[in-house]
Amino acid sequence: MTSTFDKEDARRPAAERMTQEVGAALLSGEHLLTIVDLIPVAIFVKDPQSRILLMNRACEQTWGVSLAELRGTDGSRHFPPEQMAEYLIKDREVFAGGVPVDFDEMFWSAAHGENRHGYTYKRPMYDNEGNPLYLVCVTIDVTERRRFRNALHDSEARLRDSILNSPIPTLMHAEDGAVLMISNAWTEITGYRLDDIPTVDHWVEKAYGIEARRARHQISSMFELTAVRKEGVYKVRTAGGDTRLWEFQSQPLPRLPDGRRVVLSLAIDVTESRRMEAELKTLAVTDPLTGLPNRRYFLAALERELARVKRFQSQRAAVLMVDLDHFKAINDTRGHAAGDAVLAHFAELMRESLRNTDTAGRLGGEEFAVLLPGADLHTAKEFAERLRHRLTRHPTPHEGAVMAVTASIGVAVLDPADPTAEAALGRADAAVYRAKELGRNRVEG
Repeated sequence: MTSTFDKEDARRPAAERMTQEVGAALLSGEHLLTIVDLIPVAIFVKDPQSRILLMNRACEQTWGVSLAELRGTDGSRHFPPEQMAEYLIKDREVFAGGVPVDFDEMFWSAAHGENRHGYTYKRPMYDNEGNPLYLVCVTIDVTERRRFRNALHDSEARLRDSILNSPIPTLMHAEDGAVLMISNAWTEITGYRLDDIPTVDHWVEKAYGIEARRARHQISSMFELTAVRKEGVYKVRTAGGDTRLWEFQSQPLPRLPDGRRVVLSLAIDVTESRRMEAELKTLAVTDPLTGLPNRRYFLAALERELARVKRFQSQRAAVLMVDLDHFKAINDTRGHAAGDAVLAHFAELMRESLRNTDTAGRLGGEEFAVLLPGADLHTAKEFAERLRHRLTRHPTPHEGAVMAVTASIGVAVLDPADPTAEAALGRADAAVYRAKELGRNRVEG
């Protein structure tokens, strides 16, 4: 006779019955151990006396000890005494408290020949009367993860130290405007600390003034960078009110963990180099004794003026050659210091006589020249006479005395037919010789 249960079981689909049968088979001890062996983390089971009853293949590989060696023992022969003491204390605490625990621990691995870092879970099991049966444990080897984390932390620390101690002003900022870090050199030069400029907007407003809009636009474009880019030279106002010239360079960095793009901006302070460059340029075209343009600069100005005369028929210009009379005698009788004083004094008198459009220069020795744009021969001669009289009325003071000096001046106009400016200068020079032949201290043209 067939039971009701058998009838219902017969009516169930064959596939469902097969699934249940397979499930029951999997729950058998042999198959369960096979499943546990496939789990890639260390699993082991202890009895209430902390003796190993079971461990999977991952546990054997992690510890470097087989189940055959450990079964029925607490593992004292395979782990350092200080570690074993901690294991046993923790086992007793779990059984006594009846509460699952998880914690970091150190364990010796014969497989690796070193102590490893693990994160261990311990769960107690009891029978129906509450007596302890087993301690089920899982240990995840986190050694490599921790090493990677420590290496990352060390790398970040080195980056931070590199930025902080960089001799170059350096600022790291994110696309949301946050200033993440500035170097000590940045603070030393500008006087601004990170607290003073927590955002790029704070920095721009403090440092750029009227250039803030241009700087802000330039900064906003940095986060599209894929390579290093030079940003140009900016005037930066310091906390003390000084102005420095900084040449900026920007470099993209990997995104932050929160996804923000980051840029490292480096600045080279070119204030002093630009100042020296300007000074060198000035020295290249300036006579060091008188401060007037030297021959090279004056001839270049004369050539430019001749080009204007050639281009515009109505444009006029004149050039003066000035030679101080008996200057060699001053050097011979009173010394070169006295001669230098005369040259510097005459240069100052010339500067006081010039218009803004005029150019005076020292061509060499006691020879000077003056370019008068817009002047014809008559106007140029009038200027020359005023300059000559000014020199006679203002002798050179030197060592408590004065030295009277005169000048012979030659005047010439620039002619559109002149092949070069030297032609007009040659005519003015010839006029100087005529002035000297006619008795000196006079103007000829």
